[in-house]
Amino acid sequence: MDALELSAPLPDGAIIALSCLRCPFLALPSQFVIPLVLMIHGGGKELENLREIKGEVNLRKLLEMNELPASCTVGDWLRRMGRDSRTEYTLDVDATIIEAEKAKAGWTYQKEKGYQPLLGFLFELGLALGDEFREGNVPAGARAVEFLDLCVRMMPKGLRK
Repeated sequence: MDALELSAPLPDGAIIALSCLRCPFLALPSQFVIPLVLMIHGGGKELENLREIKGEVNLRKLLEMNELPASCTVGDWLRRMGRDSRTEYTLDVDATIIEAEKAKAGWTYQKEKGYQPLLGFLFELGLALGDEFREGNVPAGARAVEFLDLCVRMMPKGLRK
């Protein structure tokens, strides 16, 4: 196989290498995600519904989508992206302060008017598991156990303890 020559370096994570039996190739994640978003927005529920986007010539021209991956290729990509060999994750739960000048905003413990949502993430994947929008005067620990339970239920199967 010939080496791929690039005129400029690519940012880390911008390209995901995909390979099939006959044709190894490189594809941007957006080449799979944008058609999926369009399909879901249009009411599609199955990968075969991606074929409808192929027929939308004007939309594809507007979005500069000359080529669309086949539905089976998108399915392969989704399965690859869903594979994860981790056996442990870091559940990162924290409250954050959002300053606001609204009259209804409550005073936070930092003496600022605003809100204090509680957020839960899988640290390794940067995946949001849960969020609870709360007034600024609600303590960070209020209803924390219930929120943790919600986040644990949202974790990948097999890792719920």
